[in-house]
Amino acid sequence: MTGEDFDSCCRHAREQLWPRVRALELPAGGSLAEVLALLDGALSAQASPQGGAIAHNAVRCAFELALVDAWLREQGRPLATELPRARDEVA
Repeated sequence: MTGEDFDSCCRHAREQLWPRVRALELPAGGSLAEVLALLDGALSAQASPQGGAIAHNAVRCAFELALVDAWLREQGRPLATELPRARDEVA
């Protein structure tokens, strides 16, 4: 549906996303909102060099999830502390 396949995702990750995030410094002690805003700026979609409509949503999601996970682990915080509570108890 989005035109992405395994090879194009690997190429996009290697050529586009990794160069944009490898030097990022995620804020120590910051909030998840700050980290997500920083990642959104670094990983924002750019036009395909071929002018096509390929959207590399899956690989962007993988990068974002991995970086958020690494940041939370470095901070020693579980994701649950960053998300609003939906319920007080689970049935």
